[in-house]
Amino acid sequence: MLQSLLLLPQHPAPITATALSAAFSPSISACLSILKGSASNTRLIIGIASADFHERLSGPRAQIYNEVEQLLGGLYSLISLICAQQGIEVVPGLPRAIDVRIVLLDYDSTRSLTTDQESENSHGILVPGPIVDLSVFASTQRQWDHVFSVEGESGQKLLRDYLELANRISPPLQAAFHIVGGGLSMIQKATQSIKSGSSVSHNVVAVGGDELLKNKKYAEYLQSWEKRQSDVVDFLVSILSFMRTNSEDTIQTIASQDSNGRAIYTKLKAHSITLECIEIQDAYGPTITDETVTALVVSGETRSGGQSVNEKRVEKGWKPLEIYEVDVLDAEDKLDSATKTENFASKISSTALRKHKADRAQTSSL
Repeated sequence: MLQSLLLLPQHPAPITATALSAAFSPSISACLSILKGSASNTRLIIGIASADFHERLSGPRAQIYNEVEQLLGGLYSLISLICAQQGIEVVPGLPRAIDVRIVLLDYDSTRSLTTDQESENSHGILVPGPIVDLSVFASTQRQWDHVFSVEGESGQKLLRDYLELANRISPPLQAAFHIVGGGLSMIQKATQSIKSGSSVSHNVVAVGGDELLKNKKYAEYLQSWEKRQSDVVDFLVSILSFMRTNSEDTIQTIASQDSNGRAIYTKLKAHSITLECIEIQDAYGPTITDETVTALVVSGETRSGGQSVNEKRVEKGWKPLEIYEVDVLDAEDKLDSATKTENFASKISSTALRKHKADRAQTSSL
């Protein structure tokens, strides 16, 4: 699989779908257009500069949740729309698919560059993603086949600073470099799980068991629980763990099974983060069996499920969970968020992706 990086300069403010499209659509489109010509699958990491959160990173991440969710949701929707327009395959496992993942870079072009050690010491620990200091991101041992930057002063300043930091390590960065067109000039003038500000974080990811999902549409294209769990961890590690070494002992995996089902624990030792992927067979999972759970992430479509969880917790005499809501990404071309509806008819969903696989399989058999 090819590994590619696209560096985007500071995002516009306020964050709206229209502003993001105007600022980044030309750059993302040009990058994807080049990558879709590859004969192999590609993982594209998009690192986008954001100076807005720097002063708040030492506090609880919940305080910046809404802003981060709005930015990430807007970008992923824009990417999905561009991929649909260009006919780019995004379903993992299908030939020549492009797997896009976003990392927020704590970077301000007006600040002096810091080393990764200075960044580490300023926070007391090596702060994990998905918001990561540019110096930490640049000093990791990730190897790129392609590096894309945006034309214009801010885009090229970001590339120069990234390369200066990356080339401080040995071996220096080697890749095919591309400059892609930028958006409106406002880009130069503008200013995926919850992690607390504590030094230890335990995150529970509930992955539906095979029995729970057997009646889903196109169930024959559902991957096994083990594969889905592995893909979840792979995604989270790619946006959370930024290390200066590829040593396997930085990540520890422990599997367990009890009467409640399977669970796999992935420990990111350097960041004191534990990812617990558990198998669930109902809509509640551990939220009504484990009093220590403190927060729940839902979508606009499953908002009522979060309310139901808290009702049951209150019945038990437990403290209700903090509920964090993510937008349901829209597959249609709706740049104005005011036009969104609550029927979710055009949502980007796993069912739609499985239908796409079924349609491809049927076409190829003709």
